[in-house]
Amino acid sequence: MKNEAKLKEFRNVKGFTQEELASNSNVSIRTIQRIEKGLSKGSPHTLKELAKALEINDWKLLLEDTPSLKSQSPNLDKRSIGAKRMNLASLAVVVIPFSNFILPLILFLKAKSKGDGNMKKILSFQILWSFFTILLLVLMPLLSHLIFDLVKPQIISILVSTYFLLVAANVFLILITASQLNKKEEILTFVPNIL
Repeated sequence: MKNEAKLKEFRNVKGFTQEELASNSNVSIRTIQRIEKGLSKGSPHTLKELAKALEINDWKLLLEDTPSLKSQSPNLDKRSIGAKRMNLASLAVVVIPFSNFILPLILFLKAKSKGDGNMKKILSFQILWSFFTILLLVLMPLLSHLIFDLVKPQIISILVSTYFLLVAANVFLILITASQLNKKEEILTFVPNIL
């Protein structure tokens, strides 16, 4: 495996975008792009900075003549498992309303590596989902009454059905995220990191 593929693999497992890795490592995004495209191997200093940001003990793991990531770094698998647990814990929203961020928050606070980009993205998404769901559920009765002149029972049925649709959409995104985590792909790219 060439070092460009290794860098990208480590970055994806960590859950970093190229921009996040550049910010955390003080290595320019252009340098990271060049290494990932195979246009540069990166200096030892650059590889050390990248390894430090990716929490890799030995920067030489980024070199092409070293064994694969899977055989060298069990800690990355532990982080991946943590992100998977956090993602699946969000499914609690199906049973307990708005619990989709409480269990992930507890897991995040207990995690040793709070720098894990995937965990931050999952928690950010669930917090934002809860915020916008509450906002929508608060505004909907007001708008329904003002615009459509609906009575209370009609508004309640609209609120309940809207909430269940939003929960279904959240569950769908949780399942997609689980699939992306299994494939070690970048997750929730549309979600801003609020943590």
